[in-house]
Amino acid sequence: MSVEWAIARRSFAQVWIGATTWAVVFGATIAASALTYVSTFATAASRHQIALTTGRDTGLAVLLGPVSAIDTVGGYTVYKCFVFLTSIGAIWAILAATRLLRGQEDTGSWLLLVAAGTRPSRATGATLASLLAGVSIIFTGTAAITFLAGRHRDVGFGLGASMLYALSIAIAPMVFVAVGALTSQLGRTRRAATGLSLGIFGVMFVIRMIADSGAATRWLLWATPFGWTELMRPLTHNDAWPLVPAVATTALLCCTAMVLAAHRDVGAGLLASRDVAPLRAFGLGSPMGLAARLEMPALAG
Repeated sequence: MSVEWAIARRSFAQVWIGATTWAVVFGATIAASALTYVSTFATAASRHQIALTTGRDTGLAVLLGPVSAIDTVGGYTVYKCFVFLTSIGAIWAILAATRLLRGQEDTGSWLLLVAAGTRPSRATGATLASLLAGVSIIFTGTAAITFLAGRHRDVGFGLGASMLYALSIAIAPMVFVAVGALTSQLGRTRRAATGLSLGIFGVMFVIRMIADSGAATRWLLWATPFGWTELMRPLTHNDAWPLVPAVATTALLCCTAMVLAAHRDVGAGLLASRDVAPLRAFGLGSPMGLAARLEMPALAG
C-alpha cells in the first residue's frame, strides 16, 4: 500500500460517518419539504395564492433564496431548503478540511505522516481526495432520497432532476473543502484557518444576499458558490452550466493548497502571526469573570 493511499484511507475513515449523517439529513429535509407542499397546497388555486403572496417578496429572496417558482413542488422545495442545506454543507466542509489538515499539524501527527515517505503536497492531495469522497457521499445520499420522495405521484421528481438537485447542493461543501484546504496553508493554527474560512463563507453569503436584492444585482450570483447553486434552478429549469465555475474553482483552490503545502515548513503558516501577545487580564481574577470572558463572544453572536 502506498503512503498516499494509506493517508487517504485514514482521512476517509474520519469523515464518512459525518458525511453519511448529513446525506440522510439533507435528503430527509428535501423529502419532507416536497411532501408537505403537496399535502398543504393540494389545489392549483392554493398554489396560485402562495405565488401571489410570497413569489415576489424580495425580503424573502434575500433571506432564504429563490422564491420565483414557489407555486411548483420543485420551486417550493428549493426555497425551503436552500439556506439550510447550503450553509450546513459549507460549514461541515470547512470544519472537516481544517481538522484533517491544519488540525493534524497542531497535534503533531501531520509530521509523522509526511515522515513516512511522502511529500506534504502529496499528503495534502490524498487528504483532499478523501474529503471530496465525503462530499460524494452527501451527493449520493441526497440524490437517492430525493428520487425516492419524487416517486410520489404528486411530487414527480425524476432521476435526472434529483441528481442535478443533489449536485447543486454539493457545490457548497465541494468548494469550501478547497477553501478550508487553502486557509490551512495560510494560518498557523486550526483556529486561524477556520476563522479565515468562516470569514470567506460570510462574505460569499452576503454577496448572495445582495445579488437577490434586485434585478440590477443579479449578476453577482456568478461571484459566489451560493449563487451557482441558485443559478442551476434545480427541479424547475435544471441548468447545469453553473457547475463549470464550481468545478474550476475547486480544482484551482485544491491545486493552490497543494503547491503552498510544498513551499512551507510543517507547522508554519504563510500569514505572519505573533508568538507573543500583551496580557489581557480581563476575567482572570475570578471563576465568574473567566466564564464571562470565555462565553461572551458566543453570547454576543
